[in-house]
Amino acid sequence: MNREQRRKMAKENGTNVNSKKNFVPMGTADISMKELKHDANLKECDEELTNLYMEVYKWQEENKVKNIIANHIITAAMSYMDSLCSLRFDITPIEDKVLIRNTMGCISNASNYFIGICANGEKVSVLEKLDVNTEYISIPLIDGAVIYESDELPEESSVDDLYAGFVLKHAHELLPFLSHSKPSYIAGDEMYVFKVLLMLIEKTKQLLPEAQVNSTKFNIQI
Repeated sequence: MNREQRRKMAKENGTNVNSKKNFVPMGTADISMKELKHDANLKECDEELTNLYMEVYKWQEENKVKNIIANHIITAAMSYMDSLCSLRFDITPIEDKVLIRNTMGCISNASNYFIGICANGEKVSVLEKLDVNTEYISIPLIDGAVIYESDELPEESSVDDLYAGFVLKHAHELLPFLSHSKPSYIAGDEMYVFKVLLMLIEKTKQLLPEAQVNSTKFNIQI
């Protein structure tokens, strides 16, 4: 049974209630704060992330972050972390959980690469560093950096779960900034960008055990 057949069966059995196919965009509406309720399909707010949000708002109010690209990286990284820390892996379909796990590794690696080239005073972007026609590619990393085995970032359309889809959406918004931005684009704002990206890396370490999927490997001889 392939992925599409399993998803079809889950929908028919009513087990995949958060499938994107079950939701139809109906526009927007204004509601009061009193009407807001916690969504049981999401985790409670992450306290560390909430505190960082308050700090980021303060940076914005005081206009501390000067570079446009630095602001974009911070905003995209915060949105990505918000969706990731809110995701309930215990009710996320296995196929989508695997894709989110791969996404976490990809974004954490990109964050480590970007911090590394900035800290090392490189003149080129991560993508330019990788796009070198040599057998071995060397990218500087800060002490303690963990690089995960990861494929390319999955497509947004590859996940069926609505909430997992938010994680991938924000990952696709963040990755181009980490890949294409040169260190000079955030000059003077490194402290702010690094603080956000280092928390992203730490949250990845914390949440990866929840994203693990038990699997069985078979050796087939023909």
